[in-house]
Amino acid sequence: MDRMERVALDKSLDLLAARHLYDAARKRATASRVRGVLPELAVGIEAERREQWGVGPAAAVSIPLFYQGQGEVAAAVSEMRRQHEIYADVTVRLRASAIATPCSAIASSSAPSHAGSAVSGSTSSLFRARIAAS
Repeated sequence: MDRMERVALDKSLDLLAARHLYDAARKRATASRVRGVLPELAVGIEAERREQWGVGPAAAVSIPLFYQGQGEVAAAVSEMRRQHEIYADVTVRLRASAIATPCSAIASSSAPSHAGSAVSGSTSSLFRARIAAS
């Protein structure tokens, strides 16, 4: 990877945002997997009256035998994959812009400072469009 690609990837706020969205989706997928396997625990106070009132602690544990949150896990994993695809797409477009920018700068004899704005402008609109579509 050449220097221009590395600078474009390091400085891109779109790529940083896509990375954070992917990380958040990955963590939600992991959490939904764990929630599906862990038993549900309920703790409280119980009161009962036979001849006198009796008050004491109460606890209940439900163990997920048949339903382990498969629907929630599938939705979270699907969202994680979608965010990863967006991240990969932004990365590829940034690299392509970084490679194409020096060629167009040489052809048009424009200043190198113009190249940086071309890279971030094309991916910003792409990233906003991808997020808006979701």
